Amino acid sequence: MALMIAYYVWWSPRYKTYHINFRFERFSFPMVSKMLQIGIPTGFQFIFEVGAFSTAAIMMGWIGVNALASHQIAINLASISYMMASGLSAAAMVRVGNQLGQRDIPGLRDAGFTVFLMTAAFMSLSAVCLILLREFLPSLYIDDQQVIQMSASLLIIAGMFQLSDGIQVVGLGALRGMADVKIPTIVTLIAYWVIGLPLGYFFAFHLGMEEKGVWYGLLTGSA
Repeated sequence: MALMIAYYVWWSPRYKTYHINFRFERFSFPMVSKMLQIGIPTGFQFIFEVGAFSTAAIMMGWIGVNALASHQIAINLASISYMMASGLSAAAMVRVGNQLGQRDIPGLRDAGFTVFLMTAAFMSLSAVCLILLREFLPSLYIDDQQVIQMSASLLIIAGMFQLSDGIQVVGLGALRGMADVKIPTIVTLIAYWVIGLPLGYFFAFHLGMEEKGVWYGLLTGSA
């Protein structure tokens, strides 16, 4: 895959203009430093978020097999809309970074607000679909009625955090376009690992809310 992409970039006429004076001796350590300053915190953002949902799956396993199955179904369905928000996040990063490089602040604002509105509209529609189709969608995965009902209850919670989840991922993308990644990384750590997961554990195992408790914790963290 990587070789195919490299081959495409090297031979595509679209990128010929960037090949001028391409030499390994032009390798820039200051540029590497700038990339690492953006790339490492961005990587930790993904680690904190993905790690939180992976830990939530472990907690579901403590509750029971059906809880884990319902969690996997609900998270898979919620991930479909999240992938669209992730794509818009990447677009926001590119557009905001481009306008910032041109010092076009009005254009930067327009790009940012446009992608936020697009994401809000799409995720709101996704929330409605998840809630209204909460019993039908899990039936596409399994025919166990208990798991379907548990998944349906989780999809209601998933619908509740569609909007906040979409807005936060697009917001992170826009901030990356402005090279602002350190504070958002700390916020992500606190939201999921200081607030979301501890609350989910408390709700699930101390208040007896079980699988819904874990998801309410994740909802609190993403909000």
